[in-house]
Amino acid sequence: MKLIVDAGPVFAYLSADDPDHARCAALLESFEGELVIPQLVLAEVSYFINTRVKRAVGAKKAAEAELALIEDITAGAFRVEPVEDQDWPRIAELVGRYHDFLLGITDASVMTAAERLDTPKIATLDSRHFRGVASSRFGHFELL
Repeated sequence: MKLIVDAGPVFAYLSADDPDHARCAALLESFEGELVIPQLVLAEVSYFINTRVKRAVGAKKAAEAELALIEDITAGAFRVEPVEDQDWPRIAELVGRYHDFLLGITDASVMTAAERLDTPKIATLDSRHFRGVASSRFGHFELL
């Protein structure tokens, strides 16, 4: 079983002072399948760390958070899923169809990865975008 992980839970997991830290850490540490982070999510997590963490507690803590994520990836706690060439038309379709609530490339890539990897399970803190999108494969995504 796979769980596709969006930026919010990864950021909260890395940030002990985040209000969602405890529940995201519990989910990610207890999930018994493969934790998959789409590649574009990493850029968003890095942006969050380098704006929010750096501003709140300084550059050293921001670097430590990024290094912790890299170590987790290297240790196999997360698998990074690249965007494949065949994903781009579906990403474009989702961004175009759901422009009314500003669905971006990163969220669309998370949904596309879930469809391609045949798993409806997505860990996200962004229920607005993910609940409002119909999956071409599952009807709706299962948000954890």
